[in-house]
Amino acid sequence: MRLQDEGWGLYSRNYWLDDDMGELVTVLDLLAPHIARPGPGGFFREEDETRAAVFAFRDGAYDLLEP
Repeated sequence: MRLQDEGWGLYSRNYWLDDDMGELVTVLDLLAPHIARPGPGGFFREEDETRAAVFAFRDGAYDLLEP
């Protein structure tokens, strides 16, 4: 975590096995209510995919956007 212009920011790069993708959902569910302002949250990509899926935070939750 690091202090940014309008609050704290978190950067994490992880390698998740397909069987553990549910853990990512748990992390996003815990973070979403504490996001200060709506906007993009990050992205994830399956190992063999060429395009990443983007997620955005809004209203205490997150949505996946089309890759």
